Amino acid sequence: MVWIHGGSYLFRSGSDIIQRPDYLLAKEIIVVSINYRLGAFGLFHKAILQSGVSTCHWVIKETQQEVISFKLASLLGNDSKDPEEIVEFLRTIPADEIVKAQHQILTLEGYMNPHFLPMIDNDVKRPLFPHPIHQLVNDDNDIPIIVDYTSHECLLFLTDSSENHLNMIYEYELPNHVRRVGNLQDPVKISQLTERVKQWYFNGKPCTENSVPSIIQCMSDFYMNIPTTEFVNSRRKKKGAVTYFYKFSYIGDQTTTKHIMMDDKVPMTDNCIMCKILSYVKFQLFASLYKVNDPQPPAIGTRDRKVVEALTSMWTNFVKSGNPTPASDQNVTATWLPATADALNYLEINDALQCARITDYTNIFQESD
Repeated sequence: MVWIHGGSYLFRSGSDIIQRPDYLLAKEIIVVSINYRLGAFGLFHKAILQSGVSTCHWVIKETQQEVISFKLASLLGNDSKDPEEIVEFLRTIPADEIVKAQHQILTLEGYMNPHFLPMIDNDVKRPLFPHPIHQLVNDDNDIPIIVDYTSHECLLFLTDSSENHLNMIYEYELPNHVRRVGNLQDPVKISQLTERVKQWYFNGKPCTENSVPSIIQCMSDFYMNIPTTEFVNSRRKKKGAVTYFYKFSYIGDQTTTKHIMMDDKVPMTDNCIMCKILSYVKFQLFASLYKVNDPQPPAIGTRDRKVVEALTSMWTNFVKSGNPTPASDQNVTATWLPATADALNYLEINDALQCARITDYTNIFQESD
C-alpha cells in the first residue's frame, strides 16, 4: 500500500512522526509512504480516495497562478510583474525562505482553497490539464477505486461560529461556491441558484448562532459530498470501472486533527469528518498526546478497535485483491457491493457495517440545467 499524505499541497510529510502504520502492518502488508513537492514547489492501479475527488472545485485552479506567484515574490523582495523575471528570481531564493513566505499569504480561505495547486494550463505546448476537470472526467483511468464522504466534512474548517462570520459565508461566499460547484457562468443563473441554496439549507433566512449545523452541511455538500457522489454516478455507468462507495458515520473516541487545531471551539457532537477516518486506519501519534485518559491505540474489544479492524481489513483486502470484502470474518461482517449502472450501492460504516442503496439521490444543481 502506497500512502500519499494529505495537507492541501502545503504541509505534512510521509514521515511516521505524526502518523504510524501500526494498524495496517498487523494485516501482513507492506506500507510505503512517500514525500512530494509541496506549495510553491509544486500513479496507481487501485486507489482509495479519502480526501475528495478531482471534481471538487478546490482541487485545481481555474485561472493562472501569476497573482499568487507575484505576491510570493513580492514578500521575498521582488515586485516585478514579469513572469520570466519572477521565475529566475525565485530560483535564487533558498527553499526554506520560500516555504516560510508561502505561509504568509495563506488565509483562512486558503485552507479550503489552497493557493499553489495544479491548474488548467491549456496555453502551453504540452498541457497536463487542457480543459476543466469536469470535462475530462469521462476519460479517467479505468481502475478500481474506493471513494467516500463523511457526514460533516467541512466542520474541520469552521473556526468561527459567530453570527457575523456565518452570515459572511451566507451572503458573500455562497455565490462563488454555487458558481464553481455548478460550473456556471451566467450571473442570472448563479443568483437564482444561490437563492435556491439558501432556501434549501437555511429556509431562506439569515444565519444565527444556531445555524452552525446548516452551514456545516451546506459547505460539506459543496466541497465534498456533491462532487463525490456525482463522480461515483459518472464512474458507475462504465462497464469496467469498479467503484466501491462508502459513507463513514461512526462517532468514536479517537482524537482528530479538529480537536488539535480548533480545541473544540466549534461543537463536534454527532459530527464526522475525514480526519476522523484516518484515526482508525493509522495510529495518530501526535493526536495521541491529546488523549489524556488513554493515549494508546484503542484496546481490543472496544468499539473503536472493532472499527480499526474492520477498516484495515477492508482496505488491505482491496489492495491485495481489488475486492474489500472477498469473504466475511469476525472483522468484516457485510458484503460491500460496488456501485453499478443499475444501483448506487454504498457501505455505511458505523458500529455495524451495512450495505445499502441510494434510491432518492437529488442534486440541487440538476435543477439549474
